[in-house]
Amino acid sequence: MIRLNEKELNKIGTLLVASYISIPLFNQIIRTVFPSLYIMSKMYLFGIILLILIIFLKLILQTKYKGINKYNFIFTLYIVFMLLISLLSQKSASTSTTIVSYVIVPLLSGMIIKLDAAKLIKYLLIFSTLLLLVSNKIIIVDSNGYISMGLSYIYMIPIVASIIYIMVLIKHENKEQKYFFGILSFLQLSILLKLLQYGSRGPILSIIIVVIFLSIVKWDYNKNQIIFKGTKITLWLVVLFLFVLNIDFILQFIGEVLEKMSISSQLIEKTIRLSKTQSVLNGRNKIYSIGWDGFVSRPIFGHGVSSFEYYTGIIYPHNFILQFLFDGGILLFIIMFSIILRGVNRMKIDVNQYLIFSLLFFISVPGAMLSGDIWRNTEFWLYIGFSISSLHRN
Repeated sequence: MIRLNEKELNKIGTLLVASYISIPLFNQIIRTVFPSLYIMSKMYLFGIILLILIIFLKLILQTKYKGINKYNFIFTLYIVFMLLISLLSQKSASTSTTIVSYVIVPLLSGMIIKLDAAKLIKYLLIFSTLLLLVSNKIIIVDSNGYISMGLSYIYMIPIVASIIYIMVLIKHENKEQKYFFGILSFLQLSILLKLLQYGSRGPILSIIIVVIFLSIVKWDYNKNQIIFKGTKITLWLVVLFLFVLNIDFILQFIGEVLEKMSISSQLIEKTIRLSKTQSVLNGRNKIYSIGWDGFVSRPIFGHGVSSFEYYTGIIYPHNFILQFLFDGGILLFIIMFSIILRGVNRMKIDVNQYLIFSLLFFISVPGAMLSGDIWRNTEFWLYIGFSISSLHRN
């Protein structure tokens, strides 16, 4: 009989979490090779079964040796209760299947499994390398000259992982690992260049923000603590101020330079086009106004999970803060905001927590500020699970 200890369960769990995050990527690759093959739902089902098994075994060990964390239990119970009430009301756009797949399983995985950050990043790099084998077929530019928003976010994840590896991990690796994963990381540049040309603005913004963050908030391996680069903070603030002050001129200049080089960039061209119509948010300001009015009408408990479409006719509000306010009112907003801040604070514990925060926060939160349904954001709920868990403090 095979007996798995907690350390081995965490190793397996880290691999399964990386695989779970990569399911949309696997699906794109499989659909490229086998266009008539639809197995994404089966991949999610298989991943859910395996993750629940690991979570169950971990909980048995935690209950036996450490007891159940009451904070985790109460929060999970609250989320599940709120989800059940919303689903039973038949006003929710979510289903039990999507809630389990995108919220419950990632949330529990982040809470219960002690993720190994270095391994998680490396697994994502290995999986994404498969994309490069069919990149000429899978990186599809539509008739409007865009890579779809969904695909842009899929490609963003391994790019962020590669940035973290190059900026933090690579200098502390042995020679073999440094060469192997360094090469895999640099291979992502070909995908990054495509994103810069044809991708959506949200994923590109996430990539820019993680670069800025890692350059000013560093982990000192010698002191075993976070250090803040004051000069770089000042520099980035000056750059940001000058950019905002001269955004139209800068974008126009970059656009003209790229045009002379016969290079197109939807990021630049779309922003310039929308700026001329004074609608850089691409119509989201109207959605935000509708969402805010809905929140004001039920400010304490909200309207229910994924109920935005039912009440407004719009799929989702394109901003996770507004979505929490609309769906769960001030109560849900305060709870979620405190948990997000807890995750920010937890990155100071050790380098593993710093790396997990750097990955999960920047592949979920910046994008969720601009678009997407938060109740279908796997990476965000992994981050929330990570943030509320105290099982990592071993």
